[in-house]
Amino acid sequence: QDPHIDQFIRDHDDPHGQRFANWIAEKFGHGTPWSEERSKRKTCPFHAHGHEFQSAHDRSSAHFTAWHSPKRKEEDFGKHFKLDDSRVWM
Repeated sequence: QDPHIDQFIRDHDDPHGQRFANWIAEKFGHGTPWSEERSKRKTCPFHAHGHEFQSAHDRSSAHFTAWHSPKRKEEDFGKHFKLDDSRVWM
């Protein structure tokens, strides 16, 4: 596990890789696997740095959840991804 990426991942049991693959497949016209899974996805509350949030239910809320990860340093909490974050992720 990469420690830089780990700060954005709240739960390693979450099937992020599969959802990302479904999203890419859907964007390339291979049906609607991401939309179908998303419509059934459950959310749950979590706490980070004194705030309560709901877990991600779509792409936008997934980014918001990562920005507010309880694993992030307090001074980085809520900040959007930067270029170096994207380079490491890819």
